[in-house]
Amino acid sequence: MTTEDKYLNSHTSIQALIDQIPNGVGIYHVYPDGNVKQIYNNEGYYKIIESSRMKRKQYEEFNVLLAVHPEEREDCKRQLIQAVKEEQQFNFEMRICKDDGSYKWIAMKADIVEKNEEYVTMYASLSDIDQLKTMQQELEQNQAEIQIATDRAGILYWIYETDKHRTVITRGKGYGYDTVIENVPEVFRGTGDVYPEDEIKYFGLFEKMQSGVEFCETDARVFNQLLKQYQWQHITFSKISENRYVGSSLDITERKRVEQKYNGEIMIRQELLQDSIISYKLNLSKKIVEEKITKYPDKGGRKAPFELTDDLWKWGTAMIVDEEDRKLFQSKFEAKALLDAWDRGETSVELSAFRMKIGDRIKWYTARVLLVQRPYSGDIIGITYTNDIDIRMNNELGTKRVLLEEMEFVALINSDTEKIRLISAREGESCIPPLEEGDFLEYRRKRIEPIVLPEDLDKIRQQYTVSGIRQELDQKGIFSLTYRGMDYANKIWRKRLRAFYLDAEHQHIILLRNDVTDIYNEELRQQEILQKALDDSREANRLKTDFLSRMSHDMRTPMNGILGLTQLSKEENDIEVMKDYLNQIELSGKVLLDLINDTLDMNKIDSGNLKLNLLPMNSEAVFSNVITNARIMAAEKGIELKLDLPDIAHGEWKPVIADASRLEQIFFNIISNAIKFTPNQGTVEIIFKNLSTDSGIVRDKYIIRDSGIGMKPEFVPHLFDAFAQENRNPYGKDQGSGLGMSIVKQLVEMMNGSIQVTSELNKGTEVTLIMQYPIYEGKMDAGDISKEDFEGLAGKHILLCEDHPLNARIATKLLEKKNIKVDVAENGKIGLDQFETLGEGYYDCILMDVRMPVMDGLEATRAIRSLDRKDAKNIPIIAMTANAFDDDVKQCMEAGMNAHMAKPIDAQKMYQILAEYMKR
Repeated sequence: MTTEDKYLNSHTSIQALIDQIPNGVGIYHVYPDGNVKQIYNNEGYYKIIESSRMKRKQYEEFNVLLAVHPEEREDCKRQLIQAVKEEQQFNFEMRICKDDGSYKWIAMKADIVEKNEEYVTMYASLSDIDQLKTMQQELEQNQAEIQIATDRAGILYWIYETDKHRTVITRGKGYGYDTVIENVPEVFRGTGDVYPEDEIKYFGLFEKMQSGVEFCETDARVFNQLLKQYQWQHITFSKISENRYVGSSLDITERKRVEQKYNGEIMIRQELLQDSIISYKLNLSKKIVEEKITKYPDKGGRKAPFELTDDLWKWGTAMIVDEEDRKLFQSKFEAKALLDAWDRGETSVELSAFRMKIGDRIKWYTARVLLVQRPYSGDIIGITYTNDIDIRMNNELGTKRVLLEEMEFVALINSDTEKIRLISAREGESCIPPLEEGDFLEYRRKRIEPIVLPEDLDKIRQQYTVSGIRQELDQKGIFSLTYRGMDYANKIWRKRLRAFYLDAEHQHIILLRNDVTDIYNEELRQQEILQKALDDSREANRLKTDFLSRMSHDMRTPMNGILGLTQLSKEENDIEVMKDYLNQIELSGKVLLDLINDTLDMNKIDSGNLKLNLLPMNSEAVFSNVITNARIMAAEKGIELKLDLPDIAHGEWKPVIADASRLEQIFFNIISNAIKFTPNQGTVEIIFKNLSTDSGIVRDKYIIRDSGIGMKPEFVPHLFDAFAQENRNPYGKDQGSGLGMSIVKQLVEMMNGSIQVTSELNKGTEVTLIMQYPIYEGKMDAGDISKEDFEGLAGKHILLCEDHPLNARIATKLLEKKNIKVDVAENGKIGLDQFETLGEGYYDCILMDVRMPVMDGLEATRAIRSLDRKDAKNIPIIAMTANAFDDDVKQCMEAGMNAHMAKPIDAQKMYQILAEYMKR
């Protein structure tokens, strides 16, 4: 009988008890050497480690500490011996090996219950802390990552309390300073912590904060106690509450270094110019030549600044003798190549030696461009230097020139004997000349011709001869030949041969060969990139031209109606005819406004700036409004409107969260298209069906079906393209902007919905919408102000801040129709002065334009809200502006306005908003 069996037979009541406990419980014998023998573990323990009693016998029959992770095992054993020795409770967290080899964190608490000379008996509780440990580790890692990111960025944050003159560092390495610093800034005076030349502007920050400024900043050198050196810091303070500022410092030492480097480069430029025959200062970022300096007078050339086009490089490369050097010159010194070099960390680009023909002379030159970044603007500036090295090159040995090239081999040709021998070659190169002098033509026939592509054989046989090389050298001063071959993997390679006279007698010729396959392939790739860029540019220009043409036509059509009918109205005396003209002018104005809104919506969608205004909404009221407008449009054309809306009658509509105005826009576009492209006496059918209301989500299906002209099959896939129009509506001249359905699709997808369209020519079109909305669980506010209940506006006094006389006149007339008193201010400053001068409560509301001279509406609003008067904080300020983007609305709200109305003014909407805010 085992020890465990004996123990459990004598403690059967204990076993029965611990088996009822859901958590892990164990009974162990602990020996003086720290080894542990398991007597019994309940089922709760095996559930924790996801195992069974049978599977764990490998640990339980021997020392159970073998299941503990090696990193905790010795510490566990040591603490266990200590607990037994001192007869204390044992508490330990450790990882236990699972059956699959992974580990799980367990907390163990054990107490001694029996003790004899051989061992002690301990009862232990075991808890699963794996998830807690994982969360702790993730939290520690996240905090460490944030700290590392802040430290690496060289950023330090602190809170400064002006009343206590105390700084508390909250994040970042403190440059060796204490976390809490008292007696600030006096503690830093005269200590050298701030560079002496920067003390005035540094301590000036604290004087500004004592005066209560909202924000202040400066650059100063601060001593880093850890690095034992001064570092440039950009220091800012922002007021967050009374007597409290948040401060930050950003290490700008590198930026200052760039400034100093830039200034230094400009200074040494004058020295380099002494040896340079010509120099340019190039603004590579802006692609212009800012300055040109030459020792030689310009002969009709352009003076800087001028555009940095290919003309500049053509001028230089046209005089380079060797074709390969011309290509290399362009590959190194074109603007894009220089910018790429800067991105790679290079500050100097050089072409060490090349021949140029100036006048009748061929001479050696070197070209160099120093790269530096202009501070603040960030523009990359290239300063070019071209130097005459002809004397130096002619005096150097040919072998020294060879060292400047990366060559596969270097050989020497005796032009008298037409013999060739190898001087040096890279390891592993093939087809090299013989080590001992051999016949040149024999070498070419045996080593070169067998590997050359057939298309290049004639060129090799005609030009790659000793006489051919000499003839080229005598004429141009250099020999160059490129040929192609194929390797064992059937890949084409390109080799370039170059030759120079080694001596003045022209007896010996240095022959060099290098591989130019990568250069050639890169040139092809660059050509493909340029061609694609050209094609894209042409397509963009075509789309731009098409867009401008369409917009010109679509905007001029309603504008022509407005201007023409306005002229007719001036000459018309019949009131009824004039009213008809005005109605038509209003319709044309709405068409023009819809076109502008569609264009702005499309622009916001393309730029990713369109945001949904998700609020609780009464979906029945929204859809009922859509149906009301549909009835009016259908009635005007004599079209039968069929409705299948059973859920409206049964009151099954749910309050949901959505953008009501955008939802109306979706339905209006689809339904108005159905009516527009359906003949008189035709039918338009609107079907609504609730698909599901599960998990807090409403899914609805809408079908809009018409008996109209339909669409050609080839046009249907392009229906949602911007500006797409089939231009075949015989039932109405208004074709629209071609943006409506594109906007509809974008809005539907933003609302997590879907849209499908089927159409048959001359039979009709069917649009199916599947929309889903989160259910609003709160109580809907029906509102207290009716659209027609504006009697309460009479006698109110409004301050209108508007700089445009016509807009001010229109708004004043509309307000006076409701018996509202109006004072007009021509700009925000006048409005502020009027409000501040007149007594508290004099005005009931302020209508504020945004763009005004002297002081704009945002500044005026902030100034009014900051006045020490009760009504300054509470008076409704409503934006009435042509600034209608989402960012404009956000800026108005942040400035302290209560609401936003976009121009042109909608009178009913204006009355509604005024009634709502002046009733509060």
